[in-house]
Amino acid sequence: MFFDFLKRGRLHKRLDKINKSLNYSFQNIKKDISNTHQKIDKIHNHHISRLNLNEERIKHIEQKVEMLINLLNTKEKIRDQTSAIEFTNTDLGKVESITEVLTDTQKRTFIILFQLQNQIGKESISFKSIAKILYPEKKYNSVRSTLSEYFTVLHELGLIDKKRRGKETTVSISNLGHKVIKKISKKKKLKNKNESKR
Repeated sequence: MFFDFLKRGRLHKRLDKINKSLNYSFQNIKKDISNTHQKIDKIHNHHISRLNLNEERIKHIEQKVEMLINLLNTKEKIRDQTSAIEFTNTDLGKVESITEVLTDTQKRTFIILFQLQNQIGKESISFKSIAKILYPEKKYNSVRSTLSEYFTVLHELGLIDKKRRGKETTVSISNLGHKVIKKISKKKKLKNKNESKR
């Protein structure tokens, strides 16, 4: 009986050791599983953020391509319009023809450049300065291409002069541009007079 009691005591000690060892092993397994899940989540989140970044880049590239296509279409339209219009040798004929070719947005951009140049008293104005006035709610990088498109058209028509100073592009009204401004102003005054008479 005494030996049976000793055997039972040893058996309980062994079972306790096995139980503790199993508990310790299961705790380690749980930690390993938890760590593995955290690593998988981290990798998954990293891949999702990379996918989102790539999607943004693709959208940005698509916008740039669309702007370039619009610029090419605008240039073609202007070439077609300017070739259809016969310029006379006089500046007056040129001025008349150019005012017919410009869109409202191009005229607005052109007039704002003129006003800025007069107010500030500078020979030339940077794209950034004009962007702040034309698009006050937008970041410069998001409208730079659009501005460049407008000013390229105005430059090709001889209305403005473009200069590059380091990374910055500046524009100023040309001699022909000043004549066109006068013509646009006269047209606006006539239009306002006619509307006030009604």
